[in-house]
Order: sequence, then C-alpha cells, then structure tokens
Amino acid sequence: KVNYQVWKSDTTAGDVSFQLEEVQVEDMRVVYYESEGRRDLDAHIGTGVFSGDIKSQQYTLTADAQLTTASYKAGEVVYLANKPVELQASMYADHVTDLFTFSNTHIRLSGLDLSLNGTLENKENGKADLVLESNGSDLRAVFAFLPGSFHKTIDAYDYSGSVEFRC
Repeated sequence: KVNYQVWKSDTTAGDVSFQLEEVQVEDMRVVYYESEGRRDLDAHIGTGVFSGDIKSQQYTLTADAQLTTASYKAGEVVYLANKPVELQASMYADHVTDLFTFSNTHIRLSGLDLSLNGTLENKENGKADLVLESNGSDLRAVFAFLPGSFHKTIDAYDYSGSVEFRC
C-alpha cells in the first residue's frame, strides 16, 4: 500500500502528467516518517537538481544533490545523524511491477564513497538485489556510519588503512 501521496486522484478530470525536466531546489528540508516501519528521514538539501516524468507508470528519476545534513533512523537505531551527503542518482521506477532499478548511483557520506546498483521490489516481503560498493574507503569513515551502539566497542581498538567492499 502507498504510504504517501503527493496529489489526489481525480477521475473527472483528464490525465495529468508532470515531466520534471530540471527542477532546481535550494535550501529545502525533506522530512519523511513511516509509522508502520518506524523509519525517519530528515534531510536538508543545500542544492539539488531533479528530473523525471513522475506521474507516469514507468519513468526514470535522476538527482544531483548536496545535502548539508541528513539523518536516518529505523526503529530505535540511528544509522545516520546529521551527516553531509552528496548524491548523484538514477532510478527507473516501474509502478506496474513495483520494481525500482538503481544504476550509476553515487553517494558520498562524510568522506565515504559508495556506488549503488540493482533492483528493489516495493511489495510486502519484496526482494532486494542491490550491490553496494566502496573502493579504497578510509576505515574511520566506514565505522562512523555504524549505529552508535557499536562505537564503544570499536573505539577500544587502534586501526588505520583503507577498505574495499562489495555487498
């Protein structure tokens, strides 16, 4: 079921379509709360450019944005707390099959460079086939994004170097 709706459906009017060719935003706050999954996202977009035919059943949405701060919490676990994020993303959305495909998506989180590709099924018990990669990331940058409950254990160790991973 859809847990958000940007506009209301109206069966008496003709089809409405929004082709976002280049929507530029500056100094915008985005807050998303999902009560069922207890997930919170709070982001401040410093600058961003978005495009896509978002009212179609199938479309590609692109984003190039610099978030000055972003926070994400799932349940009681904080995964991201007021961190800067740079995002260059391309997502193909298919609302007929409820499948979202990410390609050439690059994310920079406080010095941690990530790439994301793959598919995500937006259904109850939906499947995810996502590849998240990082090449040559600093270990401190990786550990900084572990939930706070892990920090006490990690801080007890001395470490240095870089890491490459694919998951």
